[in-house]
Amino acid sequence: MTRLLLLAVSVLALAGSASSSFHQRGTVETPRAAEFDGQPMAGKARFSAHASTTAGSALETPAAGQVLGVADNAAAVARNQAGGSLRIHGPGVADFNFEVDGAWSPTPAAPSGAAIDAPRDAVVNVTTGLRIPVQVDEGVNVGLAIDIGASSVPIYRTDDISDDWSSFRVTPEVVRDWSFLARVALVPSVRHGAVTLFGSAGLSTETTVPPVVTYDNGDDPGAEAGVGGVAAVIAAGAAVDLGRGARLTARIGDAFSEQVRGNQYGPQVDVGLSVDVE
Repeated sequence: MTRLLLLAVSVLALAGSASSSFHQRGTVETPRAAEFDGQPMAGKARFSAHASTTAGSALETPAAGQVLGVADNAAAVARNQAGGSLRIHGPGVADFNFEVDGAWSPTPAAPSGAAIDAPRDAVVNVTTGLRIPVQVDEGVNVGLAIDIGASSVPIYRTDDISDDWSSFRVTPEVVRDWSFLARVALVPSVRHGAVTLFGSAGLSTETTVPPVVTYDNGDDPGAEAGVGGVAAVIAAGAAVDLGRGARLTARIGDAFSEQVRGNQYGPQVDVGLSVDVE
């Protein structure tokens, strides 16, 4: 009888510790430089809007014969972004910055180059941070931009585990998971009259979607995304004062990482419009 009880307890323990798996594919944002021209505001607050696109993405064409592996990032990279921000003058030279943006139009290839069919739903990013313009000479500043927040990642999930798990037999419902998002950049700038020229060099987190998630029964995470690396981001641009607090900004940038095929995401063109208010 004692042996039967011990056997029953062992079976129950094994059943309780059993694990399950599911497959997933997601869409993540293209890493980019923080939005900042290095200059102080003309008023006490600034409302801004921007839109950007990745021209000539390195992931525009899947690599021949490349198959998504179990250690790869199972995510397409969104080529387009748009959003808005509110910058409020804080103590000293520091300003607080709050930003919300979305990214859409996923690439047909994952960062490894493997073909991937990812959700068309938008990635949603929410960040708060600082903009610190430090004057070093008349019209010359070196700015510091810091963004910290989270990215809501759309993910296809399926429990249909097959031998060929790189593709889904049926397109699943979209579920989401939050991933930590951070950007930091140094922004030197020179202002002459109504024109500002600036550059930006910094870092941005990269979001990863594991292709297979294994979990203990009873502890299903639903979906999983997280930080998979850090990209070096650079940008250069110009801003023009339009009068009455309005400001037009244009810049071109790129992101570089060992996580992506060719170590480069592709040129990003960004245009923004802001208005300073008292």
